[in-house]
Amino acid sequence: MQRRQVLAALGALLSAGCLGAKRPDSASGVRTEGGQPLGTSTPRATATPEPTPEPTATPEPTETPEPGPSDADIDAGEEAIEDVQSAFGDAVDAYTGSDDGDLSDVSVTGDSFDVRSVLLSLDTVQSELAAAANAAVTDAQRETIESLRAAEQFLTQAALAQSYLQQCVERLDAAHAAFDEDADPDDELDAVQTAENRFDTMFDRGDEAVSTLKDDIDADAVVVAEPFDDDTYDDTVSAFEALRALLDDASSGLDRMLQGLDEFIEAREDEDDGDDDEAADKADEARELFEEAYDLFDDAADTADDDDRDDLAELLESLRTVADDRFIEADDFYDDVS
Repeated sequence: MQRRQVLAALGALLSAGCLGAKRPDSASGVRTEGGQPLGTSTPRATATPEPTPEPTATPEPTETPEPGPSDADIDAGEEAIEDVQSAFGDAVDAYTGSDDGDLSDVSVTGDSFDVRSVLLSLDTVQSELAAAANAAVTDAQRETIESLRAAEQFLTQAALAQSYLQQCVERLDAAHAAFDEDADPDDELDAVQTAENRFDTMFDRGDEAVSTLKDDIDADAVVVAEPFDDDTYDDTVSAFEALRALLDDASSGLDRMLQGLDEFIEAREDEDDGDDDEAADKADEARELFEEAYDLFDDAADTADDDDRDDLAELLESLRTVADDRFIEADDFYDDVS
């Protein structure tokens, strides 16, 4: 009991600041759990920067090579190309009329060349080319097919040129038949004019076909077609150019003949009107035109003979004879009126 009273009294004294006890000043403060007095600033710790990680290289994606064509696909492509080559052989046989002929040896007279059969065969070539293009699986096969396309264009253009020039010869023959000394001069002139116009129309087509053959076809590609050799392109083009040149001479000869006939008709009319001087002048002009025609037909006949185109040479020689006969007739008339 006495001890409790002493403790109570002691507690009261302590709370009143007695017994010499001192209050802690503000600088001392109250310590925190870590022992740092309250009211003082704690220095911040400087953070050590984390090292920057080196970038990790992203591996390149590995490309998986595409598988090449199978042996079976390659074989199928080769077989398709062989089908094209076989079709080419049939088309050339149709063109030449034999299984070992050359394009340049085909005649433009007679009926040995059938353009319809050739074009039908070429239609098969085109179909086989389309099938081969679908079957091709290698670059080499595709290049071969492109060359075969050029060879097909060559053969097609050659067939067209052959057909047009063959028809030129037929129309030249019709022009020769139109000359008729026994016919009325005006009727003869009209008949020859019509025949010459038909000839010139076909000659223009043949001329264009030969130019296309020479200028627009890849000569190096032609040889890829098995029926052709290194000389096929040059020999064929050269033969067509020679034929075109002699038919061009024939065309010029027909033109001179028409002018001569017209001048000679007028010379006769002037004679009938009693104007002998004008008749003589026109007769002289007529005989000069007939002489020029003679020379042109003669040159063409010589070329045909040199090229072993015997039938064509004979036709041109016949036209040369017509020109010579008309020259003699005009010359006689000139002598009569001069």
